[in-house]
Amino acid sequence: MKRGDQRKQQASRKTENTHWLKENKQRLSVIIEVQQDERTVKQVLEQVAKLSPKEIILVVNGSRDSSIERILMHKSPIITSYVYAFPLGQDVWRSIGAREANGDVWLFLSASSVIAASDLQPFVTACYQGLDISLRKTETSAYLSTRNEEDMDTVTLAKAYLNHMLDQREKFTSMIDLPIAITREAAIQIGIHHLLVPPLAHAIAVNKKLRVGQSHRVKEEKRPLKDNRSSVRREERMNMRLGDHLEAVHYVNQMKSDPSPYNDHS
Repeated sequence: MKRGDQRKQQASRKTENTHWLKENKQRLSVIIEVQQDERTVKQVLEQVAKLSPKEIILVVNGSRDSSIERILMHKSPIITSYVYAFPLGQDVWRSIGAREANGDVWLFLSASSVIAASDLQPFVTACYQGLDISLRKTETSAYLSTRNEEDMDTVTLAKAYLNHMLDQREKFTSMIDLPIAITREAAIQIGIHHLLVPPLAHAIAVNKKLRVGQSHRVKEEKRPLKDNRSSVRREERMNMRLGDHLEAVHYVNQMKSDPSPYNDHS
C-alpha cells in the first residue's frame, strides 16, 4: 500500500473514532459489576474512560478487598457507585445498573476482566448501527478446540441447547458472556427485571424479534482456581447458570403452548 493511501486510511479511521466518541458522550452508559477486583478495577476504569461515555455506573456488591478504595482514587464526575455490603445474586447487578442508566445504549462489563477500549467500542457501535443486542462473537470450532472435556461443562451444553430451541445459528452465543451492549428500547421491551436472568432475557429478545447479533471477538481471560473454596464457588455459579437456562427453556416451551402469562408481564 502506498504511503498516501495509508495516511488516508489513518485519517479516515481517526475521523470515525472521533464520531463514535461524540456519540458515546451523548448516548452511552457503561454498567460495571465490582466484587473482589482490587487488582483490575483501576485498569478497567482507565479503558472505559477512553470511550468517553455519558456515564459510568458501578454496582459494588460483597466486596471484601480494597476495590472501593481503588474506585475512590479514580475521580470522575461521570462515575456513580452503588455499594452493597453483601453479595447480590449472580446477575442482579445488571438489573440494578439498568434501572439507573440514562443512556440510549448500555454496555455491561465485569471489573474482573480488563478489555481494551478498542475491543469495547465495536459492541456499542453495533447498537448505534441497528442491533438491539450486541454479543461476543464465537466460532464453534474455535470454541470447542480451546476447551478440554472438563471445561466442556453442562452450562456450555445448556447454551447450545437453548440456542437450538431458539433457532439461532451460533450455538454458543449467550447474554451471559460479557461484554454485551443493549439499547434502552430493547431492554424495556424485554423487561428490565428480566436482565438479571440473561438466558431468559435472550430468549425473550429472540421471541420478540429483536435484532440480536454478534459484533466482536474478545479473547477470553481465564481466572485460575486458587483453592478449594474457589472450586466450590465455581460449582455454585454453574448450578445457578443451569437454573437460569432452565427458566429460559420453560419460557420457550410456554410461548409455544400458552404465551399469555409472559405477554401480561414481560
